[in-house]
Amino acid sequence: MKLAFVTPGNSVHERRIAAKAIERGHEVCVISTRHTRPAFDVPEVKFLHYHPGIRRLRTLPIVFHLRRMLREFGPDLLLSSMPVSDGFLAALTGFHPHVTRPWGTDILHVPYTSRWMRMRTQLTLRKADMVLCLSTEIQDTVHDLLPHSVSKTRFHD
Repeated sequence: MKLAFVTPGNSVHERRIAAKAIERGHEVCVISTRHTRPAFDVPEVKFLHYHPGIRRLRTLPIVFHLRRMLREFGPDLLLSSMPVSDGFLAALTGFHPHVTRPWGTDILHVPYTSRWMRMRTQLTLRKADMVLCLSTEIQDTVHDLLPHSVSKTRFHD
């Protein structure tokens, strides 16, 4: 199976997930949209770094570029972390199936900092085919942000 991750690319958790997917025989592509290129040292993982360097209206160029990268890689599944940022960009590509995985403050705090952040997070949760939750607190927060999401959340330890 071909898996594409839209994620910061700088977390030990992302490296572990990618390494485990490779170990299980999957083809993995990690797409990072961070300003600086993180060091991603997992062998056999195709790593793509993209940031257009445009401060204003950068969302549109990133989404179009992500669509192109996804078309070229041709994944069977798109995974994203941080629903308010990378998950939001992944949701805007319209790719399915899309699984998003909130980590912690990205779902427990950030959506409550402004109406804009809440709307971005809700759009991501609504467009995702599944939301993997690392704790019951995260799962409860997802249900609070999007009450009709109960059927697509899964507790994952």
